[in-house]
Amino acid sequence: ALIATNKLIEESNMVYDIYPINTIHDAAYFLVKENPETIKFLNDTLIKEMQWNAHPSISSKDVPMEATLEIGKSWDKQISLPNNANINEIQEIINAI
Repeated sequence: ALIATNKLIEESNMVYDIYPINTIHDAAYFLVKENPETIKFLNDTLIKEMQWNAHPSISSKDVPMEATLEIGKSWDKQISLPNNANINEIQEIINAI
């Protein structure tokens, strides 16, 4: 998922606004410009890639591939974004941080 997400970031106009900085197990960490459009791009892209399970080796009806993007200014203070959040929802969450 991270490789596919990075490829889409590199192909987009967000390449200087979203930096992958770390992965730990099944979590990916990014440094992201604080604006709703950039966060929406990452939320839509990363969630789609992390939920992908079309390959037979990972496809399962019993174990869903779920993902949620959390944003915040530090690892101990994160707020979850709804999947497919719109710009207004994202702006409200940014304002709450």
